[in-house]
Parts: sequence; C-alpha cells; structure tokens
Amino acid sequence: MDAAPLPEATGQSFEETDWTPPIIWVRSIQRAQHRVPCYRSDERFRCTVQDCEWRNSCLKLVAAWRR
Repeated sequence: MDAAPLPEATGQSFEETDWTPPIIWVRSIQRAQHRVPCYRSDERFRCTVQDCEWRNSCLKLVAAWRR
C-alpha cells in the first residue's frame, strides 16, 4: 500500500491541507533528529524552539479528546 504524499512534496504546508501528521510519526522524526519528542504534548506550551518545522501545527489549539 502506498502512503499519501506529504504536503511538502506537493508544495503545500500542513496548514494548507486538511491532512494532519500523526503524532507518533512526528515524534519518531523528532527522536531521529535527537530532539525532544514533544509534538502536541504538554511540553509544547513551554516550547522555545523557533525553528521547529512543526511549530505552527503543534501550537494550534486541539480538543482534549483529539490529543
């Protein structure tokens, strides 16, 4: 089964599509980059990393049942 193309591959950002990256997928990439796997965790409210590629998506308000 082929995966859907990532928004970056189509010239779009995550915010321009209704496709949301799975939390587990993003956190595994953060671990591979030797960063704290903090995407959409409670740590996001204390985030000071300005150059994170998922910052805008991560800091958006999300209903508690979707976390």
